[in-house]
Amino acid sequence: MKDFIAWEIKRLRYYGLDGLITSPPGVEIMWPLPPPPPPPPTPEEIAQREWRLANPTQGDLFTEGEMAALFAEPDYESIKGLHARGMAYDWHLKFTEAERCFREDDSLMSKFMLGRYYKQGRVGIPANRWKANGMFREIILRVTEESKEPTPEELCLAARACKEMTPMIPGATWDERLAFEKQAKALFEAAAKQGCKKAVFYPRYYYENMRCPGNLNPDALRKAMAPEEDIEAMVLAAGKAQLDNNGKGFYPQKAENMAILKRGIQEHVSLAEYFVGALFSKQRDNNGVSALKGNPERAKFWLLRAAKRGDDWAALQVEFRKGDGNLYHAFTDEELGLAEEQT
Repeated sequence: MKDFIAWEIKRLRYYGLDGLITSPPGVEIMWPLPPPPPPPPTPEEIAQREWRLANPTQGDLFTEGEMAALFAEPDYESIKGLHARGMAYDWHLKFTEAERCFREDDSLMSKFMLGRYYKQGRVGIPANRWKANGMFREIILRVTEESKEPTPEELCLAARACKEMTPMIPGATWDERLAFEKQAKALFEAAAKQGCKKAVFYPRYYYENMRCPGNLNPDALRKAMAPEEDIEAMVLAAGKAQLDNNGKGFYPQKAENMAILKRGIQEHVSLAEYFVGALFSKQRDNNGVSALKGNPERAKFWLLRAAKRGDDWAALQVEFRKGDGNLYHAFTDEELGLAEEQT
């Protein structure tokens, strides 16, 4: 700085401007006017601010200890019941062992799980729509044509089997699908008349899943299911409510919704895994509203698990995001691990 001032003085003297050295001209600095004060917050903004402080964005849904307990492998042979054992294998992604348990068990629910396995494919189990339809058709025949009076739960399961059936007749796909839909509707209505709450939930689930996502009313679903605590219905209502409101202001039932999703995962519901993965993928961690802080690795972990276990929504997300390195670090076919359909 001293050298600079010395050179400036030397330059002024060279040009005969010594007067500027001894008496520099006065300079008036014009400062900009200060900005106007911000308007006072509205009651809505005050309520949102207070809610955000009371409900901070979570970094994760489970602690390390809870995750370790969640994925600790049990003694499978000690699990009573072939269906329960198969579901334990399914949770730990041991699909060939799960398939064996379901095949050995003659219950309708095991037949339904086998149908889902063959319809979608699992790691080590190629998809085969013919075998899948055979399983679903067996459920429908056993419920509708057996001499004994079916229970409301059996009617509901038969209706779900109708919804899962895949049209196989070339050139008559729409007519065949329409026949399945009509039969499913009749079975759901029969189950609902006998007081089966699940017959209220599943038509909404398939409608939401297959046709128009976003139109489900979570509060209406909660009222329709009350007082029965069906975990799948609760997960659907809580997950859709939280996902649809994520980043759009504050949602009063956030803590309740996240507790339901956590319980759903602890009870091995693949739909809950999908919703948690979807919330992690939102990455809305700067607005203080998101239920879970954006985390691509956790999103990938939960979405892949749900997709491998046959959740349709998760499979669509994974397929849509495959190769998107910014969010899911490039899903690959090997990573997804779903076998190709047999011809």
